[in-house]
Amino acid sequence: AFFLVIAFANTLIGIIQELKAKKTLEKLKLVTDATCEVIRDSKSAAIKTTELVLDDIYRIKSGEQVPTDSILLDGNVEVNESLLTGESLPIKKQPGDKIYAGSYIVSGSTICRADKIGDYNYISGIQNKAKEVNKPKSELVRSLNSVIKVIGLIIIPLGILTFITQWLKFDYIKDWWMRASETISKTAGSMVGMIPSGMYLLTSIALANSVIELSKKNAMVQDLYSIEMLARVDSLCLDKTGTLTDGTMRVDEVVKIDNSYDLDNLIGSYLNAFSDSNQTSIALSQRFPLKNTYRIIDTIPFSSARKYSVVEFKNLGTFLLGAPEYLYKGRDRTILEYISSKQSSGYRVVMLCKSENPIQNGTIKGRFTPVTIFTLEDHIRPEAPNTIQWFKDNGVNIKIISGDNPLTASEIAKKCGVPSAEKCISLEGLSNREVSQIVNEYSVFGRVTPEQKALIIKELKNQGHTVGMTGDGVNDILAMKTADCSVAMANGSSAARNVAHLVLLDSNFASMPLAVQEGRRCINN
Repeated sequence: AFFLVIAFANTLIGIIQELKAKKTLEKLKLVTDATCEVIRDSKSAAIKTTELVLDDIYRIKSGEQVPTDSILLDGNVEVNESLLTGESLPIKKQPGDKIYAGSYIVSGSTICRADKIGDYNYISGIQNKAKEVNKPKSELVRSLNSVIKVIGLIIIPLGILTFITQWLKFDYIKDWWMRASETISKTAGSMVGMIPSGMYLLTSIALANSVIELSKKNAMVQDLYSIEMLARVDSLCLDKTGTLTDGTMRVDEVVKIDNSYDLDNLIGSYLNAFSDSNQTSIALSQRFPLKNTYRIIDTIPFSSARKYSVVEFKNLGTFLLGAPEYLYKGRDRTILEYISSKQSSGYRVVMLCKSENPIQNGTIKGRFTPVTIFTLEDHIRPEAPNTIQWFKDNGVNIKIISGDNPLTASEIAKKCGVPSAEKCISLEGLSNREVSQIVNEYSVFGRVTPEQKALIIKELKNQGHTVGMTGDGVNDILAMKTADCSVAMANGSSAARNVAHLVLLDSNFASMPLAVQEGRRCINN
Protein backbone atom coordinates (compact mmCIF):
# COMPACT_ATOMS: atom_id res chain seq x y z
CA ALA A 1 0.00 0.00 0.00
CA PHE A 2 2.94 2.31 0.71
CA PHE A 3 4.14 1.82 -2.90
CA LEU A 4 0.70 2.93 -4.07
CA VAL A 5 1.15 6.20 -2.17
CA ILE A 6 4.52 6.77 -3.87
CA ALA A 7 3.11 5.84 -7.29
CA PHE A 8 0.17 8.21 -6.75
CA ALA A 9 2.53 11.02 -5.69
CA ASN A 10 4.72 10.44 -8.76
CA THR A 11 1.68 10.43 -11.01
CA LEU A 12 0.34 13.66 -9.49
CA ILE A 13 3.72 15.38 -9.84
CA GLY A 14 3.98 14.16 -13.42
CA ILE A 15 0.52 15.47 -14.31
CA ILE A 16 1.25 18.90 -12.78
CA GLN A 17 4.61 19.14 -14.57
CA GLU A 18 3.10 18.10 -17.91
CA LEU A 19 0.25 20.60 -17.53
CA LYS A 20 2.75 23.37 -16.76
CA ALA A 21 4.80 22.39 -19.80
CA LYS A 22 1.66 22.25 -21.96
CA LYS A 23 0.51 25.71 -20.85
CA THR A 24 3.99 27.14 -21.45
CA LEU A 25 4.14 25.63 -24.92
CA GLU A 26 0.66 26.87 -25.80
CA LYS A 27 1.63 30.37 -24.72
CA LEU A 28 4.82 30.21 -26.79
CA LYS A 29 3.08 28.78 -29.84
CA LEU A 30 0.91 31.87 -30.03
CA VAL A 31 4.05 33.81 -30.93
CA THR A 32 4.79 31.68 -33.99
CA ASP A 33 1.22 30.70 -34.90
CA ALA A 34 0.86 30.68 -38.71
CA THR A 35 -1.24 33.43 -40.24
CA CYS A 36 -2.12 34.38 -43.78
CA GLU A 37 -3.44 37.43 -45.60
CA VAL A 38 -7.03 36.75 -46.66
CA ILE A 39 -9.15 38.95 -48.94
CA ARG A 40 -12.80 39.19 -47.91
CA ASP A 41 -15.31 41.82 -49.10
CA SER A 42 -12.47 43.44 -51.08
CA LYS A 43 -10.51 44.03 -47.87
CA SER A 44 -7.26 42.39 -46.73
CA ALA A 45 -6.95 40.97 -43.22
CA ALA A 46 -4.46 38.75 -41.40
CA ILE A 47 -6.12 35.66 -39.93
CA LYS A 48 -4.95 32.32 -38.54
CA THR A 49 -4.69 29.67 -41.22
CA THR A 50 -7.05 27.49 -39.15
CA GLU A 51 -9.78 30.10 -39.76
CA LEU A 52 -9.70 29.75 -43.55
CA VAL A 53 -12.98 28.61 -45.11
CA LEU A 54 -13.85 27.10 -48.48
CA ASP A 55 -13.35 29.47 -51.45
CA ASP A 56 -11.43 32.02 -49.37
CA ILE A 57 -9.10 34.18 -51.48
CA TYR A 58 -5.68 34.68 -49.85
CA ARG A 59 -2.13 35.77 -50.63
CA ILE A 60 0.93 33.61 -50.03
CA LYS A 61 4.58 34.38 -50.67
CA SER A 62 8.07 32.88 -50.62
CA GLY A 63 9.00 31.08 -47.40
CA GLU A 64 5.42 30.36 -46.32
CA GLN A 65 3.65 27.03 -46.01
CA VAL A 66 0.55 26.38 -48.10
CA PRO A 67 -2.23 26.13 -45.46
CA THR A 68 -4.84 24.28 -47.51
CA ASP A 69 -5.30 22.71 -50.95
CA SER A 70 -5.78 25.69 -53.28
CA ILE A 71 -6.05 26.85 -56.88
CA LEU A 72 -3.65 29.55 -58.15
CA LEU A 73 -5.51 32.60 -59.42
CA ASP A 74 -2.66 35.02 -60.12
CA GLY A 75 1.15 34.96 -60.14
CA ASN A 76 3.81 32.36 -60.93
CA VAL A 77 5.53 30.51 -58.08
CA GLU A 78 7.90 27.63 -57.45
CA VAL A 79 6.67 25.12 -54.87
CA ASN A 80 8.64 22.61 -52.82
CA GLU A 81 6.44 19.54 -52.33
CA SER A 82 9.13 17.42 -50.67
CA LEU A 83 7.07 17.00 -47.49
CA LEU A 84 4.29 15.41 -49.56
CA THR A 85 5.96 13.54 -52.40
CA GLY A 86 9.65 13.31 -51.49
CA GLU A 87 10.51 15.26 -54.65
CA SER A 88 13.05 17.87 -53.51
CA LEU A 89 13.22 19.88 -56.74
CA PRO A 90 10.96 22.97 -56.91
CA ILE A 91 7.89 22.64 -59.15
CA LYS A 92 6.70 25.60 -61.23
CA LYS A 93 3.04 26.53 -60.76
CA GLN A 94 0.99 28.88 -62.93
CA PRO A 95 -2.55 30.29 -62.66
CA GLY A 96 -5.03 27.42 -62.75
CA ASP A 97 -2.62 24.92 -61.19
CA LYS A 98 -3.25 23.29 -57.84
CA ILE A 99 -0.99 23.64 -54.80
CA TYR A 100 -1.24 21.30 -51.84
CA ALA A 101 -1.35 21.83 -48.10
CA GLY A 102 1.99 21.10 -46.45
CA SER A 103 4.11 22.28 -49.40
CA TYR A 104 6.20 25.47 -49.32
CA ILE A 105 6.52 28.45 -51.64
CA VAL A 106 10.20 28.55 -52.64
CA SER A 107 10.04 31.65 -54.83
CA GLY A 108 7.50 34.17 -56.02
CA SER A 109 4.13 35.15 -54.58
CA THR A 110 0.58 34.38 -55.62
CA ILE A 111 -3.11 34.83 -54.91
CA CYS A 112 -4.96 31.56 -54.26
CA ARG A 113 -8.47 30.25 -53.71
CA ALA A 114 -9.02 27.64 -50.98
CA ASP A 115 -10.24 24.55 -52.84
CA LYS A 116 -10.47 22.07 -49.97
CA ILE A 117 -10.56 22.46 -46.20
CA GLY A 118 -9.68 20.33 -43.19
CA ASP A 119 -9.86 16.56 -43.54
CA TYR A 120 -10.73 16.88 -47.24
CA ASN A 121 -7.21 18.08 -48.03
CA TYR A 122 -4.70 15.84 -49.77
CA ILE A 123 -3.08 15.63 -46.37
CA SER A 124 -5.15 15.81 -43.22
CA GLY A 125 -3.90 17.79 -40.27
CA ILE A 126 -2.72 20.80 -42.28
CA GLN A 127 -1.17 22.79 -39.47
CA ASN A 128 0.76 19.89 -37.95
CA LYS A 129 2.01 18.24 -41.13
CA ALA A 130 5.32 20.08 -41.11
CA LYS A 131 5.88 18.86 -37.55
CA GLU A 132 5.41 15.20 -38.48
CA VAL A 133 9.13 14.56 -38.45
CA ASN A 134 10.54 11.21 -37.37
CA LYS A 135 11.21 11.44 -33.67
CA PRO A 136 14.89 11.20 -32.78
CA LYS A 137 16.08 7.86 -31.41
CA SER A 138 16.29 8.43 -27.68
CA GLU A 139 19.13 6.83 -25.75
CA LEU A 140 17.11 7.36 -22.56
CA VAL A 141 14.15 5.35 -23.87
CA ARG A 142 16.46 2.67 -25.30
CA SER A 143 18.23 2.33 -21.94
CA LEU A 144 14.94 2.16 -20.04
CA ASN A 145 13.61 -0.51 -22.40
CA SER A 146 16.78 -2.54 -21.86
CA VAL A 147 16.41 -2.28 -18.08
CA ILE A 148 12.76 -3.36 -18.28
CA LYS A 149 13.66 -6.36 -20.47
CA VAL A 150 16.43 -7.49 -18.12
CA ILE A 151 14.22 -7.06 -15.05
CA GLY A 152 11.40 -8.88 -16.83
CA LEU A 153 13.66 -11.87 -17.44
CA ILE A 154 14.95 -11.91 -13.87
CA ILE A 155 11.77 -11.14 -11.97
CA ILE A 156 9.81 -14.27 -13.01
CA PRO A 157 12.27 -16.96 -11.74
CA LEU A 158 13.14 -14.70 -8.80
CA GLY A 159 9.45 -14.44 -7.90
CA ILE A 160 9.06 -18.24 -8.06
CA LEU A 161 12.10 -18.74 -5.84
CA THR A 162 10.85 -16.08 -3.40
CA PHE A 163 7.43 -17.78 -3.23
CA ILE A 164 9.05 -21.19 -2.52
CA THR A 165 11.33 -19.70 0.17
CA GLN A 166 8.42 -17.96 1.89
CA TRP A 167 6.24 -21.09 1.65
CA LEU A 168 8.92 -23.16 3.40
CA LYS A 169 9.45 -20.39 5.95
CA PHE A 170 5.79 -20.58 7.01
CA ASP A 171 5.74 -24.37 7.38
CA TYR A 172 4.70 -23.98 11.00
CA ILE A 173 1.30 -22.62 9.85
CA LYS A 174 -0.94 -25.65 9.53
CA ASP A 175 -3.90 -23.89 7.95
CA TRP A 176 -3.28 -24.09 4.19
CA TRP A 177 -5.20 -20.90 3.37
CA MET A 178 -3.43 -18.84 6.06
CA ARG A 179 -0.04 -20.16 4.91
CA ALA A 180 -0.77 -19.24 1.26
CA SER A 181 -2.01 -15.78 2.27
CA GLU A 182 1.16 -15.00 4.25
CA THR A 183 3.41 -16.36 1.50
CA ILE A 184 1.71 -14.35 -1.26
CA SER A 185 1.75 -11.19 0.88
CA LYS A 186 5.49 -11.44 1.57
CA THR A 187 6.29 -12.37 -2.06
CA ALA A 188 4.22 -9.47 -3.41
CA GLY A 189 5.95 -7.07 -1.01
CA SER A 190 9.32 -8.12 -2.41
CA MET A 191 8.19 -8.11 -6.02
CA VAL A 192 6.64 -4.62 -5.98
CA GLY A 193 9.97 -3.07 -5.09
CA MET A 194 11.59 -4.79 -8.09
CA ILE A 195 9.20 -3.30 -10.67
CA PRO A 196 10.53 0.09 -11.94
CA SER A 197 7.02 1.48 -12.53
CA GLY A 198 8.05 5.09 -12.12
CA MET A 199 11.06 5.25 -14.44
CA TYR A 200 9.23 6.32 -17.60
CA LEU A 201 7.17 8.78 -15.63
CA LEU A 202 10.19 10.28 -13.90
CA THR A 203 12.00 10.58 -17.25
CA SER A 204 9.04 12.48 -18.69
CA ILE A 205 8.96 14.70 -15.63
CA ALA A 206 12.66 15.52 -16.00
CA LEU A 207 12.25 16.31 -19.71
CA ALA A 208 9.07 18.33 -19.12
CA ASN A 209 10.87 20.33 -16.46
CA SER A 210 13.65 21.03 -18.97
CA VAL A 211 11.05 22.27 -21.46
CA ILE A 212 9.83 24.78 -18.87
CA GLU A 213 13.37 25.85 -17.98
CA LEU A 214 14.28 26.36 -21.64
CA SER A 215 11.11 28.37 -22.24
CA LYS A 216 12.35 30.82 -19.60
CA LYS A 217 15.49 31.18 -21.72
CA ASN A 218 13.50 31.97 -24.89
CA ALA A 219 13.82 28.50 -26.41
CA MET A 220 10.67 26.67 -27.50
CA VAL A 221 10.93 22.87 -27.54
CA GLN A 222 8.64 21.18 -30.08
CA ASP A 223 9.75 17.59 -29.41
CA LEU A 224 10.36 16.39 -25.85
CA TYR A 225 13.28 14.08 -26.60
CA SER A 226 15.05 16.67 -28.78
CA ILE A 227 16.44 18.11 -25.53
CA GLU A 228 18.35 14.88 -25.04
CA MET A 229 19.44 14.68 -28.70
CA LEU A 230 20.83 18.22 -28.68
CA ALA A 231 22.88 17.37 -25.60
CA ARG A 232 24.36 14.34 -27.42
CA VAL A 233 25.21 16.22 -30.64
CA ASP A 234 28.86 15.76 -31.67
CA SER A 235 28.59 17.34 -35.14
CA LEU A 236 26.89 20.69 -35.59
CA CYS A 237 26.06 21.99 -39.08
CA LEU A 238 25.41 25.73 -39.27
CA ASP A 239 23.84 27.77 -42.02
CA LYS A 240 25.84 30.98 -42.47
CA THR A 241 22.99 33.40 -43.07
CA GLY A 242 20.78 33.80 -40.02
CA THR A 243 23.10 31.82 -37.73
CA LEU A 244 26.63 33.23 -37.94
CA THR A 245 25.20 36.41 -39.42
CA ASP A 246 21.92 38.05 -38.44
CA GLY A 247 20.66 38.15 -42.01
CA THR A 248 20.86 41.92 -42.38
CA MET A 249 23.08 43.40 -45.08
CA ARG A 250 24.15 46.76 -46.47
CA VAL A 251 25.50 47.81 -49.85
CA ASP A 252 29.21 48.49 -49.43
CA GLU A 253 30.24 49.31 -53.01
CA VAL A 254 28.69 49.72 -56.47
CA VAL A 255 30.88 49.21 -59.56
CA LYS A 256 29.38 50.25 -62.92
CA ILE A 257 30.59 48.26 -65.93
CA ASP A 258 28.08 49.67 -68.43
CA ASN A 259 27.27 53.37 -67.89
CA SER A 260 24.48 53.54 -70.48
CA TYR A 261 21.72 52.92 -67.92
CA ASP A 262 20.15 55.07 -65.23
CA LEU A 263 20.94 52.75 -62.31
CA ASP A 264 18.55 54.41 -59.83
CA ASN A 265 15.53 53.94 -62.11
CA LEU A 266 16.65 50.52 -63.36
CA ILE A 267 17.31 48.92 -59.97
CA GLY A 268 14.32 50.69 -58.39
CA SER A 269 12.02 49.31 -61.10
CA TYR A 270 13.68 45.87 -60.98
CA LEU A 271 13.17 45.48 -57.22
CA ASN A 272 9.61 46.77 -57.53
CA ALA A 273 8.80 43.87 -59.88
CA PHE A 274 8.74 41.38 -56.98
CA SER A 275 6.43 41.55 -53.98
CA ASP A 276 8.50 39.11 -51.94
CA SER A 277 11.78 40.33 -50.49
CA ASN A 278 15.01 38.80 -49.21
CA GLN A 279 17.90 40.44 -47.39
CA THR A 280 19.76 41.16 -50.64
CA SER A 281 16.79 43.01 -52.15
CA ILE A 282 16.16 44.85 -48.86
CA ALA A 283 19.78 46.06 -48.79
CA LEU A 284 19.58 47.16 -52.43
CA SER A 285 16.22 48.91 -51.91
CA GLN A 286 17.76 50.94 -49.07
CA ARG A 287 20.33 52.22 -51.57
CA PHE A 288 17.98 52.37 -54.59
CA PRO A 289 14.38 53.32 -53.65
CA LEU A 290 11.57 51.41 -55.39
CA LYS A 291 10.28 53.03 -58.59
CA ASN A 292 7.83 52.45 -61.41
CA THR A 293 9.83 54.02 -64.22
CA TYR A 294 9.85 51.07 -66.65
CA ARG A 295 6.96 48.87 -67.68
CA ILE A 296 7.38 45.19 -66.77
CA ILE A 297 6.53 42.53 -69.36
CA ASP A 298 7.51 39.32 -67.55
CA THR A 299 9.49 38.11 -64.53
CA ILE A 300 11.22 35.00 -63.15
CA PRO A 301 11.43 35.12 -59.33
CA PHE A 302 14.59 34.24 -57.42
CA SER A 303 15.06 30.67 -56.19
CA SER A 304 17.81 29.05 -54.13
CA ALA A 305 18.37 26.49 -56.88
CA ARG A 306 18.69 29.05 -59.71
CA LYS A 307 20.58 31.75 -57.71
CA TYR A 308 19.19 34.65 -59.77
CA SER A 309 15.98 36.44 -60.76
CA VAL A 310 14.95 37.94 -64.13
CA VAL A 311 12.85 40.94 -65.21
CA GLU A 312 11.93 41.80 -68.80
CA PHE A 313 11.19 45.54 -69.37
CA LYS A 314 9.36 46.97 -72.37
CA ASN A 315 11.72 48.80 -74.80
CA LEU A 316 14.65 48.30 -72.42
CA GLY A 317 15.50 44.58 -72.48
CA THR A 318 15.84 41.67 -70.08
CA PHE A 319 17.91 42.00 -66.91
CA LEU A 320 19.17 39.38 -64.46
CA LEU A 321 20.28 39.89 -60.86
CA GLY A 322 22.07 37.23 -58.85
CA ALA A 323 25.28 35.34 -58.08
CA PRO A 324 28.04 36.17 -60.62
CA GLU A 325 29.14 32.52 -60.84
CA TYR A 326 25.76 31.66 -62.34
CA LEU A 327 25.49 34.70 -64.63
CA TYR A 328 28.92 35.74 -65.85
CA LYS A 329 30.75 33.31 -68.15
CA GLY A 330 33.21 35.88 -69.54
CA ARG A 331 36.97 35.95 -69.00
CA ASP A 332 37.65 39.61 -68.21
CA ARG A 333 40.50 39.33 -65.69
CA THR A 334 39.70 42.64 -64.01
CA ILE A 335 36.10 41.64 -63.31
CA LEU A 336 37.03 38.13 -62.14
CA GLU A 337 39.81 39.37 -59.86
CA TYR A 338 37.55 42.02 -58.33
CA ILE A 339 34.80 39.46 -57.61
CA SER A 340 37.28 36.97 -56.18
CA SER A 341 38.98 39.54 -53.93
CA LYS A 342 35.67 40.77 -52.51
CA GLN A 343 34.34 37.26 -51.92
CA SER A 344 37.55 36.16 -50.23
CA SER A 345 37.21 39.18 -47.92
CA GLY A 346 33.83 37.99 -46.72
CA TYR A 347 31.58 40.18 -48.88
CA ARG A 348 28.59 38.98 -50.85
CA VAL A 349 28.82 39.89 -54.53
CA VAL A 350 25.71 40.36 -56.68
CA MET A 351 25.84 41.08 -60.40
CA LEU A 352 23.32 42.77 -62.68
CA CYS A 353 23.46 41.47 -66.25
CA LYS A 354 21.54 42.08 -69.46
CA SER A 355 20.28 39.54 -71.97
CA GLU A 356 19.26 40.22 -75.55
CA ASN A 357 16.70 37.42 -75.35
CA PRO A 358 13.19 37.69 -73.88
CA ILE A 359 11.77 35.39 -71.22
CA GLN A 360 10.17 32.34 -72.82
CA ASN A 361 8.10 29.77 -70.91
CA GLY A 362 9.53 30.90 -67.59
CA THR A 363 13.18 30.50 -68.67
CA ILE A 364 15.94 32.69 -70.09
CA LYS A 365 18.69 31.52 -72.42
CA GLY A 366 21.72 33.00 -74.18
CA ARG A 367 24.76 34.98 -73.12
CA PHE A 368 24.51 37.60 -70.38
CA THR A 369 26.41 40.90 -70.46
CA PRO A 370 27.50 42.43 -67.10
CA VAL A 371 26.10 45.86 -66.26
CA THR A 372 26.89 46.48 -62.57
CA ILE A 373 28.49 44.70 -59.62
CA PHE A 374 27.13 45.23 -56.10
CA THR A 375 29.19 44.38 -53.03
CA LEU A 376 27.15 43.67 -49.91
CA GLU A 377 28.39 43.18 -46.37
CA ASP A 378 26.91 40.65 -43.92
CA HIS A 379 26.52 41.64 -40.28
CA ILE A 380 28.07 38.97 -38.03
CA ARG A 381 26.13 38.17 -34.88
CA PRO A 382 28.12 39.52 -31.90
CA GLU A 383 27.46 36.33 -29.91
CA ALA A 384 28.60 33.96 -32.71
CA PRO A 385 32.39 33.80 -31.92
CA ASN A 386 31.85 32.98 -28.21
CA THR A 387 29.20 30.37 -29.03
CA ILE A 388 31.47 28.71 -31.61
CA GLN A 389 34.29 28.68 -29.02
CA TRP A 390 31.98 26.99 -26.48
CA PHE A 391 31.17 24.18 -28.90
CA LYS A 392 34.87 23.80 -29.78
CA ASP A 393 35.74 23.48 -26.08
CA ASN A 394 33.07 20.79 -25.72
CA GLY A 395 34.43 18.66 -28.56
CA VAL A 396 31.69 19.37 -31.09
CA ASN A 397 32.78 19.25 -34.75
CA ILE A 398 31.45 22.31 -36.64
CA LYS A 399 30.65 22.54 -40.33
CA ILE A 400 29.31 25.54 -42.23
CA ILE A 401 26.82 24.71 -44.99
CA SER A 402 25.80 27.70 -47.09
CA GLY A 403 24.18 28.51 -50.39
CA ASP A 404 26.55 31.48 -50.63
CA ASN A 405 29.96 31.63 -52.29
CA PRO A 406 32.43 29.33 -50.45
CA LEU A 407 35.08 32.07 -50.15
CA THR A 408 32.57 34.45 -48.58
CA ALA A 409 31.32 31.74 -46.21
CA SER A 410 34.90 30.77 -45.34
CA GLU A 411 35.86 34.33 -44.45
CA ILE A 412 32.80 34.76 -42.23
CA ALA A 413 33.59 31.41 -40.58
CA LYS A 414 37.18 32.53 -39.89
CA LYS A 415 35.94 35.71 -38.21
CA CYS A 416 33.68 33.56 -36.01
CA GLY A 417 36.51 31.19 -35.06
CA VAL A 418 35.30 28.06 -36.86
CA PRO A 419 38.16 25.47 -36.88
CA SER A 420 39.76 24.77 -40.30
CA ALA A 421 37.56 27.45 -41.89
CA GLU A 422 40.09 27.81 -44.71
CA LYS A 423 39.14 24.32 -45.91
CA CYS A 424 36.24 25.37 -48.14
CA ILE A 425 34.75 24.02 -51.36
CA SER A 426 31.92 24.76 -53.78
CA LEU A 427 29.50 21.88 -54.29
CA GLU A 428 28.18 23.31 -57.54
CA GLY A 429 28.04 20.59 -60.18
CA LEU A 430 29.21 17.79 -57.86
CA SER A 431 27.35 14.48 -57.87
CA ASN A 432 25.85 12.96 -54.71
CA ARG A 433 28.65 10.39 -54.62
CA GLU A 434 31.34 13.07 -54.82
CA VAL A 435 29.66 15.08 -52.05
CA SER A 436 29.53 12.00 -49.79
CA GLN A 437 33.24 11.37 -50.29
CA ILE A 438 34.41 14.87 -49.26
CA VAL A 439 32.23 15.43 -46.19
CA ASN A 440 35.14 14.88 -43.79
CA GLU A 441 37.73 16.74 -45.87
CA TYR A 442 36.21 20.24 -45.60
CA SER A 443 34.71 22.44 -42.92
CA VAL A 444 32.97 25.02 -45.13
CA PHE A 445 30.67 24.08 -48.01
CA GLY A 446 29.44 26.76 -50.42
CA ARG A 447 26.91 26.87 -53.25
CA VAL A 448 25.07 24.03 -51.57
CA THR A 449 21.62 23.06 -52.88
CA PRO A 450 18.87 22.04 -50.40
CA GLU A 451 19.23 18.35 -51.31
CA GLN A 452 23.04 18.53 -50.91
CA LYS A 453 22.59 19.95 -47.41
CA ALA A 454 20.44 16.95 -46.51
CA LEU A 455 22.99 14.61 -48.11
CA ILE A 456 25.82 16.01 -45.93
CA ILE A 457 23.71 15.47 -42.79
CA LYS A 458 22.82 11.94 -43.87
CA GLU A 459 26.45 11.03 -44.56
CA LEU A 460 27.55 12.29 -41.13
CA LYS A 461 24.79 10.21 -39.50
CA ASN A 462 25.88 7.14 -41.48
CA GLN A 463 29.34 7.59 -39.95
CA GLY A 464 27.84 7.28 -36.47
CA HIS A 465 27.63 10.97 -35.58
CA THR A 466 24.73 12.63 -33.79
CA VAL A 467 24.08 15.64 -36.00
CA GLY A 468 22.47 18.97 -35.20
CA MET A 469 21.44 21.49 -37.88
CA THR A 470 20.54 25.16 -37.57
CA GLY A 471 18.62 27.00 -40.26
CA ASP A 472 16.19 29.80 -40.92
CA GLY A 473 15.10 29.44 -44.55
CA VAL A 474 13.07 27.22 -46.84
CA ASN A 475 16.27 25.85 -48.36
CA ASP A 476 17.22 24.41 -44.93
CA ILE A 477 14.05 22.32 -44.48
CA LEU A 478 15.32 19.06 -45.99
CA ALA A 479 18.53 19.16 -43.95
CA MET A 480 16.66 20.03 -40.75
CA LYS A 481 14.29 17.09 -41.27
CA THR A 482 17.27 14.76 -41.81
CA ALA A 483 19.21 15.91 -38.72
CA ASP A 484 18.92 14.26 -35.30
CA CYS A 485 18.12 17.65 -33.81
CA SER A 486 17.20 20.81 -35.73
CA VAL A 487 17.24 24.37 -34.42
CA ALA A 488 15.50 27.34 -36.06
CA MET A 489 15.61 31.07 -35.45
CA ALA A 490 12.26 32.76 -34.73
CA ASN A 491 12.97 35.52 -37.23
CA GLY A 492 13.44 32.97 -40.02
CA SER A 493 10.78 31.51 -42.28
CA SER A 494 7.69 29.85 -40.78
CA ALA A 495 8.58 26.73 -42.79
CA ALA A 496 11.88 26.29 -40.92
CA ARG A 497 10.23 26.95 -37.55
CA ASN A 498 7.55 24.30 -38.17
CA VAL A 499 10.12 21.62 -39.01
CA ALA A 500 12.56 22.45 -36.18
CA HIS A 501 12.74 20.52 -32.91
CA LEU A 502 13.88 23.66 -31.09
CA VAL A 503 13.05 27.30 -31.90
CA LEU A 504 15.16 30.13 -30.47
CA LEU A 505 12.46 32.74 -29.85
CA ASP A 506 14.93 35.61 -29.45
CA SER A 507 16.89 34.39 -32.51
CA ASN A 508 19.97 34.47 -30.30
CA PHE A 509 22.65 31.94 -31.27
CA ALA A 510 24.07 32.22 -27.74
CA SER A 511 20.98 30.36 -26.41
CA MET A 512 22.22 27.08 -27.91
CA PRO A 513 24.88 26.34 -25.24
CA LEU A 514 22.21 26.95 -22.57
CA ALA A 515 19.96 24.40 -24.31
CA VAL A 516 22.80 21.86 -24.49
CA GLN A 517 23.65 22.37 -20.81
CA GLU A 518 19.99 21.91 -19.83
CA GLY A 519 19.86 18.70 -21.90
CA ARG A 520 22.99 17.34 -20.22
CA ARG A 521 21.64 18.22 -16.78
CA CYS A 522 18.42 16.37 -17.62
CA ILE A 523 20.28 13.27 -18.86
CA ASN A 524 22.49 13.23 -15.76
CA ASN A 525 19.43 13.46 -13.51
